[in-house]
Amino acid sequence: MKKDFTKKDLHTGDIIENRAGERGVVILETGCIVYQADGLDILEEVFTEDLFVDGTDRSGDIFKVYHDTHGCLGFNKLFGLEPVFVRRNDIRTRKRAAELSEKHDPNKGKVTTIVLEPCYREYQEILVDPSVRKAIGDIDLTMSEAPSMTAAGQIKIDRTFVSIPAAENLFLLYNQYQEERCLQIIEKRRDSGHPRDESPVFAIPEENIAVHSRCLIVRKDDSGKIVNLEKDDLEKAKKYIVRMKERHNK
Repeated sequence: MKKDFTKKDLHTGDIIENRAGERGVVILETGCIVYQADGLDILEEVFTEDLFVDGTDRSGDIFKVYHDTHGCLGFNKLFGLEPVFVRRNDIRTRKRAAELSEKHDPNKGKVTTIVLEPCYREYQEILVDPSVRKAIGDIDLTMSEAPSMTAAGQIKIDRTFVSIPAAENLFLLYNQYQEERCLQIIEKRRDSGHPRDESPVFAIPEENIAVHSRCLIVRKDDSGKIVNLEKDDLEKAKKYIVRMKERHNK
């Protein structure tokens, strides 16, 4: 029995068994595994060379391979046949599986922030990716309620950070272009006799700042990097918003 087994060791007609106990037959001519119950997997798209799923679904990792030197197996010939490969669920296997799961983790690199919605005057925790270096990043799109556009049709992006008083390392983050657009809409509604709620979504009186468009509350570490919110950050933000509204209404 081979200790290490790769795609190159597979033959048409081999039967595989995955971590979930599902069995499938290898058909190299079409480059796929057809499963006994239903469906198929494309070998090159789904599996690594060492026959782990190249993704986060660990149930599909191949744990056994059966081969008959006298020809194609067929599921009915497995009884009493010894596999040519058996993967042990040991430290090495668990480490490799964890590496692949982490590699494809959809939340990898993302941090928890708070988004403030102007339409509903509500706030909720969301995951954003602050490390995206494209022209339009994940965090930029989250800030844009109805993006301001350039003449060329590109979203106008600005990241304005303002420290929130009495909340160490918490910052208000908003798009100045979007705020300008939002104020223009408010002014037009006011002139047409159809004003909307003109109270800001978030305000920092100490800095003479009032934001009416969608914005975020984020935490930065001492180096200025955006990091996960801490356990009580949402409550801190809520309390500050309440104080701000009370002060605004006086």
